[in-house]
This record gives sequence, C-alpha cells and structure tokens, in this order.
Amino acid sequence: MLSTFHSLKKWAEYEKVHYTLSDKDVHDVQKLLLLIMDDIHDVCTENNLRYVMTGGCAIGAVRHKGFIPWDDDIDICLLRKDYDRLPELINKAYPGKYTVQNINTSPDYDLNFMKIRLNGTRFVEPADNDKRNAGLFIDVFPIENVRKSRIGRLWQRFTSDGLQFICSCVRIKDKYRRMGAVIEADPELGRMLGKKKAIGTLFSFRSLRKWLLTTEKALSNCHNDKSDIIAIPAGRGHFGGEQYLRKWFMDPVLMQYEDRQYFFPKEIHKYLSHLYGNYMTIPDEADRERHTIIEYDISKYADMI
Repeated sequence: MLSTFHSLKKWAEYEKVHYTLSDKDVHDVQKLLLLIMDDIHDVCTENNLRYVMTGGCAIGAVRHKGFIPWDDDIDICLLRKDYDRLPELINKAYPGKYTVQNINTSPDYDLNFMKIRLNGTRFVEPADNDKRNAGLFIDVFPIENVRKSRIGRLWQRFTSDGLQFICSCVRIKDKYRRMGAVIEADPELGRMLGKKKAIGTLFSFRSLRKWLLTTEKALSNCHNDKSDIIAIPAGRGHFGGEQYLRKWFMDPVLMQYEDRQYFFPKEIHKYLSHLYGNYMTIPDEADRERHTIIEYDISKYADMI
C-alpha cells in the first residue's frame, strides 16, 4: 500500500478524453527519447557526472539490445551529488529546450524524483499538476548512500518509506476529486484510494510540498560516499526493495542500446535479478503495458524521427 503509482497506470483509460499510443506512436516516442537521452549523456560525460540506465531500460539492453519493443519510457539514476547538479547543467547546455521538474524547480511538482521534459511536445498524464509543461520526459532518480550499521539502515528505511507513504496519501487526498472515473470503474482500487485519502487527510496539517521537502531531506541525509550499500528509495521498490551493493553500480559500463551506447550498472545481471527475478522471461501480450495518456503531440520534432 506504500505506493499507488502502478495501480494508477490505467487512470487515463477511464477518462472520457484519452489517447492510447499506437505501435507507430511508441516507435516515434522511442526515437525522440533517444535524442533526449543523447543530450543527457553528453551533459553527464562532459561534466563528470555518473549516470546509469535502470529499470525497463536495463532489461531492454540485456534482452533486446535496446528498448523493450512496447516500452515508451527511459529511467536513469545518478548519485545524489550528481543528481543535484544536473538541472543547472541541462539548462545551461540547452537553454529553453527542456523543462527540468523537481520539487526545488517546480512548485506544483509533487514527486521525489526528477523529470526532464522536452519543450514543444505534449505527453500529458492525468496525475500531472502542471499541464502547461507536460512534454515528453525522461525520469531521473537519485541514488542515496546507506548507513553502515544495521540499526542505522533500519532507521533510514523507516523514515524513508514512512515519509514517502505520507506523501503518497496526502497526494491522493489532494487529487481525489480528479479520480472519479477511476473510482467508478475499479471499486477495489477505489476503496484503496479512499483509505489513503483518509490517511492523507490526517496528515494534511502540512502541505504536500512541505512533506516532499522533508522527505527529500530524509532521503539524502547519509553523506558517506564510500558506504558499501546504496539505495534508490524513490524507485519502484522504495528503500526496502531497492538496496544494492555499491560495487554493482560504480564504474558503469557502456552497453549497446539501439544504435547507441549508454551507461548501465557494472553488475547489471545481479541488479536485474534482485529487482525483477527472472527478467529474461518475456511477458504475455496481455500483460504488456501500453501507455494511455490524456494528450499527445510530438509533431514539432517529426522531421527528426
């Protein structure tokens, strides 16, 4: 119950006005995401920032030498100190080309990870607060240091996951009125959302933004850059499910991704096995996610894809 992110992936399908990406759309999105990723790669390498592609991108690199065929997103991770430098460097290298959203740069943004959005495109999801700046995006997650002692790690997990749960509940409370179509179409999900709304109401003595800032501070409060363990607490597995040996990620390696090369965790097989189990099994067609959104337009870049 910590996160409703994956449960709400079909939110747009329940809205009266929505757009389901076709196979051609997915192909076009993938091409444009690669162009965005090229810019991020260049900024990182020119400024000695270490990034790794993770999640479905890592599966795709191993299993398909590129995108999972039906996938339409890119996730990357950077060490916290590099993550914090990235927004300014992106804006300096490509002024006006991108909107970098995080809780420090965008007052309406409500997640504890970053989105780098391509201006001049539209890729609007129902959960987006700032629909004016809702272009095609790449998700960027911070890699956090983990305390050495067992008690320290337990406390770090408790505060990290606890605060993220509070943020999730307050976020649901704030958006509950917009979720009418979801609640009506999926009663079971609606009941879960109702419970989180109730919890969120209890914690609404502070604004969501203040909770997010408190959470950001808690996530990044271990400053031991040589700790044996790192975590990606803003990722799908949160702090408890996304702890890894630092040596798995450090010294990233270049791997083929479509007709490019990008950086991936050094021990990519150990990373993927930890997070997904048997990641080489291709899911049945019915289980493959197809992105449905509210608004889609990448025509400005048609001649580049």
